[in-house]
Amino acid sequence: AVFLVILNNLIKIHTIDLIDALCGFTFYMKHLSGAEIIVEHTDIIHPEQKKIIRNKGINHDGHLIIVFKVLFPTNRISDEKKKYIEMDLPGLEDEPQPV
Repeated sequence: AVFLVILNNLIKIHTIDLIDALCGFTFYMKHLSGAEIIVEHTDIIHPEQKKIIRNKGINHDGHLIIVFKVLFPTNRISDEKKKYIEMDLPGLEDEPQPV
């Protein structure tokens, strides 16, 4: 894993797909110490959101900060799939629709 170091903190940029951002995920990463860290998240992740794992930085005074990049689909979503997405995601029905 590649880390940025700021003071005693380790910064890790981690890319996830949109499904994981919406549904949750678990992944494993190797810390600089060689230990394997399990990262689990069950809530929605927004682009650039950070997850802080305390006391896992360069030393126990620092933290491991994971910054999430969310990959959005690059292909067109069919009108039928859009209807299912709109039905399943709360709050979208209240959004103004393009004319």
